[in-house]
Amino acid sequence: MRPKYKELQKLYVEDQSQIRDTAKIFHVSDSTVWKWLQFYKIDTHSKRWKKKRGTMEKCKNCEIEFYVPPNRKKSGRGKYCSKKCFYEDRYNTNKLKDKNWLKKESEIKTMQQIAEELQCNIRSVDYWRKKFGIHSKLRPSDNVEWKPTRIRTCGYIRLQISNKNPYYKMSDNGKILEHRLIMAEHLGRCLETWEIVHHKNRIRDDNGLENLELITSQGKHLSITFMEIRIKKLEERVSLLEYENQLLVEKLKNSKQDLGINK
Repeated sequence: MRPKYKELQKLYVEDQSQIRDTAKIFHVSDSTVWKWLQFYKIDTHSKRWKKKRGTMEKCKNCEIEFYVPPNRKKSGRGKYCSKKCFYEDRYNTNKLKDKNWLKKESEIKTMQQIAEELQCNIRSVDYWRKKFGIHSKLRPSDNVEWKPTRIRTCGYIRLQISNKNPYYKMSDNGKILEHRLIMAEHLGRCLETWEIVHHKNRIRDDNGLENLELITSQGKHLSITFMEIRIKKLEERVSLLEYENQLLVEKLKNSKQDLGINK
């Protein structure tokens, strides 16, 4: 038969007897005493001992006091009372949730500048802009502080050009390969999608005009590439044969001298 709450509390909490001793008094198993404690919502000794070692801290975001266990405090955690406060403070979602503020900032700043100001991820800014339906007319090229960037992709050099550039139509949202831009500036027109700019020495980042050649189809480009590879292999083979021939001539001269043959 289950004991009353006051009886169990006096025996277990005030007298601080162990679960095993309490079980012997009531002639039941340890698990039964454990179930009684859970039923009456009485903290075990281990929980009370941990609470004594823990501290009450203020939340960094909402400034509400909450209990921090010792293991969380030791590992440097326990600064926030909940996940909600953690994400609000880290990603500054309070400001991003303000539609009017975000709309005003989007008119004069780019997503990257807003993210740097709030010290948050650019994806968070993009998420809330799309959610509110804010479409900024400002592009990176309209910003005074913006400068063209050079990026290497698979050996090629890719540039970020302004939307005011006459060859912006060739680009993919402002991104264009440098060798195509150089050829277009040389011809004075935008290149078509089927036109290919070929590197003669097969070095992808050597974008000198003397090294570039305009080819009108993909088939011609492949045939020229395979032919150049074949020629290069034959040249290496010829140079190797010439070296072997030179060694044979020297060997023949040495053998004639050893035999005493003048001719």
